[in-house]
Amino acid sequence: MDAYPLDYVSHNLPLVVLSGLRPTPDTETPAGHGTTINSELPLVEGERAEQLLSEFSRAEGTDRPRAGASKLMGFKFKVVGRQYSLPPRKAQPPQDSPSLRPLDEPRSPVWALHSPISPLSPGSPIYPDGVMLPVWVAKHQHQVPATFVAFFDFASDTARNSLHDNQLKTDINAIKAALYRSGYKSRLVVVLLSDTTILSAPDIEDRLATIRRATGLDSKTGLFFLPPNISRVEVASFVDSLLLALQPGCVEYYRDLTKHARRKKNRGSIPPPTAPPTRGTSQTLAALGWGVRYDFKLGVFAEFRQEMEAACRHYTLALELLLGPDGIFETTASWSPRWDEARLLADAVAIRIIRCLLWSQLTSSAAQSWLNYRDRLRELVDRRGKGSSNYGWEAWESRWAKIMAQLIQRANMATLSDSDAVFAPAEKGLPIGERLTPWYLLHHAGYWQRMAAKHAMARRSQALSLAEEDRTPPGKSPASAVARRYGTDTFLCPEPHAEYPLSGPGFNHSLDILEKLSDALTTFKEKRQNRMADFVRLDVCREHFRANQPDLALAELKKLWREMAWRKERWWRLVFEVCRALHECARLTGDVEGLVVSQYELLALPFATNHAIDLMAAGAGGEGSGEAVEIDLSSENVASFLSGTFVFSQAEANVGEPLRAQLTLRSNAQSPHKPVILSSVAVQFAGSITDVKILHQAASEATEAKPIRQLTLREEDRSTLVGETDLQLSPGGCIVIEFPLTLREAGNVLTESIHLNIETEAFASRYSASLDAPALWWMAGPNRLVSRRIHRDEPAAVKVLPRPPKMNVATPDASQNYYTDELISLDILVTNSEDEETEGTLEVRILSREATAPAFVWVDADASDDVEPDAHGDNSDSDSDDTADLPGHPIGRLAPGTQKTKTIRFSAPPDPTDLVLEVKVLYHLLSDRQTPVSKTHAADINIVRAFEANYEFKPLFHPEAWPSFFTPPASDSKPAGISHRWRLISRLTSFAEQALTVDDVDLVLQTASGGAECVTTKDPKPPAELQPSEQHERNFTLDLTKASLDDRRATALDLSLAITWRRPGCDVVVSSLPIPPINASNNEPRVLATARRAHSPAESTPSRELIHLDYTLENPTMHFLTFELTMEANDDFAFSGAKVRVCNILPLSRETVCYQILPLVNGAWIEPKLRVTDRYFGKVLRVQGADGVRSDGKGISVWVDVDDEDS
Repeated sequence: MDAYPLDYVSHNLPLVVLSGLRPTPDTETPAGHGTTINSELPLVEGERAEQLLSEFSRAEGTDRPRAGASKLMGFKFKVVGRQYSLPPRKAQPPQDSPSLRPLDEPRSPVWALHSPISPLSPGSPIYPDGVMLPVWVAKHQHQVPATFVAFFDFASDTARNSLHDNQLKTDINAIKAALYRSGYKSRLVVVLLSDTTILSAPDIEDRLATIRRATGLDSKTGLFFLPPNISRVEVASFVDSLLLALQPGCVEYYRDLTKHARRKKNRGSIPPPTAPPTRGTSQTLAALGWGVRYDFKLGVFAEFRQEMEAACRHYTLALELLLGPDGIFETTASWSPRWDEARLLADAVAIRIIRCLLWSQLTSSAAQSWLNYRDRLRELVDRRGKGSSNYGWEAWESRWAKIMAQLIQRANMATLSDSDAVFAPAEKGLPIGERLTPWYLLHHAGYWQRMAAKHAMARRSQALSLAEEDRTPPGKSPASAVARRYGTDTFLCPEPHAEYPLSGPGFNHSLDILEKLSDALTTFKEKRQNRMADFVRLDVCREHFRANQPDLALAELKKLWREMAWRKERWWRLVFEVCRALHECARLTGDVEGLVVSQYELLALPFATNHAIDLMAAGAGGEGSGEAVEIDLSSENVASFLSGTFVFSQAEANVGEPLRAQLTLRSNAQSPHKPVILSSVAVQFAGSITDVKILHQAASEATEAKPIRQLTLREEDRSTLVGETDLQLSPGGCIVIEFPLTLREAGNVLTESIHLNIETEAFASRYSASLDAPALWWMAGPNRLVSRRIHRDEPAAVKVLPRPPKMNVATPDASQNYYTDELISLDILVTNSEDEETEGTLEVRILSREATAPAFVWVDADASDDVEPDAHGDNSDSDSDDTADLPGHPIGRLAPGTQKTKTIRFSAPPDPTDLVLEVKVLYHLLSDRQTPVSKTHAADINIVRAFEANYEFKPLFHPEAWPSFFTPPASDSKPAGISHRWRLISRLTSFAEQALTVDDVDLVLQTASGGAECVTTKDPKPPAELQPSEQHERNFTLDLTKASLDDRRATALDLSLAITWRRPGCDVVVSSLPIPPINASNNEPRVLATARRAHSPAESTPSRELIHLDYTLENPTMHFLTFELTMEANDDFAFSGAKVRVCNILPLSRETVCYQILPLVNGAWIEPKLRVTDRYFGKVLRVQGADGVRSDGKGISVWVDVDDEDS
């Protein structure tokens, strides 16, 4: 917008004059014969004055991105001293001249005076038929304030308070009188800066009230008081509150001006001029022109009030009056200066309309308004003006697009603030179903800046097409040429002789285009439109090249060449344009790197076939040819004509076996171009394969005729294999190189990169080829090469497997099951099935589900003692020093087909578990000691129990007498409590698969809790041989004695069986078999039944006829108990004894009741039933069987033997 008067196109803000804070600048020009405001009081000085000026500057709304976006409206501040001149409202009357006065009027006429800038005043620049000038806008924006703010010091000196207050009243009233005389309705606001607070000087309030009454100032909006010693934050708050108080008054001021302009518009008549025009055929401004003038004024006043919608309506009416069928342009000649004034006004009005629409968020309407005005003005210029086919119109188009970009940036719209927002969506006020074309949607500023650059290029083209006579200065051209020159539109642009002179500099089109392209490039980058940014950057490079600036063009082209997205998106035509421009700039500047990188891509593109390109001669003979330039290229940043692929013949291979591989080199250049010679090709791997390097070596014709070149690589160092062949590639040529690779280590091998190197005297380039090309395996056909596609995900990768082991490992004597606690010996048989002699070691691990696995020892067959293991379970046997580099137990050398046995020994764990014996043989061939080979053998070892048992725990009658409650215990350390006897019957069952010999079974007492002493005895039995699933019974007696009579706790016993057993012909093993926890209770009364055979006096053998059955009633409690005993009759036996009786038992005592039983049956169980009832509790005690008695769920039973006579 720099080409237009700033007052025409700038946004209007209420003008506030700040008087008394700083002297009037020297650049301020007096307003002629207007009213002058004076004050005799000195200026306000000091830190507070500077702070106030700083805060007012911060609140200035001129530089805001968008006025009215905050709660506080924008203001325009003007800082003056104590004197300020207002422009006159009326022009001076013209001098008394006969040419200005009618003949019939007297000598002293009464003139109709108007504004000095009105078309009715003879001294106005637009007198008599002009419409508007920027001077009118400048008058209200820079000269006539809406509010006049006067700052005064308010001193607190008791001796001079009255004098100072009177001076303040006088100056304030004088300012008010001057404002009244000026005819303007500017408001006066006074700010008093005190040096004392109201708390320190209470009379300040009375003084302020007096001043307020004397001057007639409003206490809320006319007079403000600023105390001393306030912070910067308080100053800022004061300024904000002051401006908020001024805001309604400013809006009301411009509303009064709007009402005045509307009244003048509505009166319907043209006011008479001060003096009628008398020169030529001039006429006064028509009514249509006055309508334009008034609507423009109403729009400007609405902008002052920040009412953008109202301003847009008035501007639209003014523009319609300018461009309408009967508008100003229709009645004004195109050669007249009024035509250019009208165009200037129309452009200013259109700019203001677009700004109002943008600030109202009417984005699509703004874009349509911009397009409609351009189309209407082109039609008007073509019809009434000098046409649109000239550089003047293109200059206007470029300017118009640039203005739109500036308005969009200034509007700061939320819809375009996002970095990804390319255009703003259409506003919601559009009719439903209506679709807008893309150019009716508001795009971001970069779109318009690029459009401005395009029209600037078109302007240059039009200027370059000017005829030579049009470019001649006016004083040197003939009259016909001067007359024709008026046919060129020069609105806001130079004349033809200055636009494109015959000699000397003219208008700098390149600078203008570059500025616009640079702005567009910045915006497209911010919006992350990379493609458009590349387009604009290419235009910038072309413009630099056109301006004879190849260095700048080369720097920009290199940056574009590296960053452009067209290469990845395969827009090859654009890539070709960039590379061709880069090649030309590099050729002119002698840049070798630019020549090489551009030729790399030009050789690959089908568009560069008009001349042959010789890459090997790039940069030859240049100034910098003394030292070669190093250039690194890759398939990611260049579309090279060279390509390389590497393929393995197999997906898997073994260590030590050769693997075939193919390297294919291809040139995609076309026939007119020259061949290239690769100095070397390097293939790098990730894995256990050494890198491969192929060097160039010129070959004979016979070698070149071979379709596939077979190479044998030699090892140059430990990391590189080297071979030589001819690496010359003709356009469209292909080289296939095949060679074997020996794999040394197992693992995954992946081809990392393929580097194609070219070295000349001028440059040394290294191109990293892409590995994504289709994988083909080439074979020699009858007449040509034949390819076979490799169907693998990664043809350039191979999985290297270890060398297949041929050493066999076995455990021939391993049993299916082993038993707990036994000593296990296992033989490990190693068999060499290799074709060569080997040497190796054994590594053994025993894996268990438990936390710790059993340790083992190696058994030396040649020695009597075992070989102790080291920390890892192996030893340092020195049978062979050749296996020192292999970890584990050495097995020495094995000839092909031989065997060797090693033995380990370990103890089985005490609990059943599953073990895994893992045996790993690690060996190498004597011919290849660098390649270790291993084989692992695993065997399952099940550890089970050899025996299982079930148990029966029953009470017995203890023969010892119980201690008396009334007799104190002895002083010895024996337990003084009650003793009980129990019988534990264990029935062992063999779970072994073979016969086992049980030598002995012991009862092991682990713990006895409950304050009791336990003594165990066992029934002696000889060793017994148990067959699988056979049972073996062992009985144990437990005597429990409490330590005290008062102890009533149950006794918990933790017992286990220690079984001494052996396999046939093996060592003795002691296994532990846990017994479930046993609780022996002694705190309740119980009844024990004991049976024994009666003996006749004459015979020593027991009688088969009479059985003594003793019932022992025990009372271990502290209570006196009474029991009722009832013996029930039975058909199987007869008994002698009380059928019913009562038994009283003292505490801690027992009593035995005897019955004699005469069985009536033989060879059967009889079931005597004695009912024992606690009389007090009514509880029936269960009778428990002891010696000679069987107990079950029904009661007790006694076995009756078979008589010899009956048998």
